[in-house]
Amino acid sequence: GGVSTLSFTITNPNAGLTLNNISFSDTFPAGIEIDTTPNVVNSCGGSVTAPPGATSFSLSGVTLAGGANCTITVNVRGTTAGVK
Repeated sequence: GGVSTLSFTITNPNAGLTLNNISFSDTFPAGIEIDTTPNVVNSCGGSVTAPPGATSFSLSGVTLAGGANCTITVNVRGTTAGVK
């Protein structure tokens, strides 16, 4: 299958409040997995888990200042034909 870049943007809309220990995970639809070359780019800090072949992604331990945002990108690929 083809390779695409999946992006997650986290925004803290609270101008005067820092958010601590932000964490989340995302399980992909059937037929999508982390590419053999994930090329993770993380402007958020914390810890990203995105091993090649995995069908999910997770981020933990992020601190985000008030009014700030950050982005994580990772390469994913389709393993089956069709729309995902």
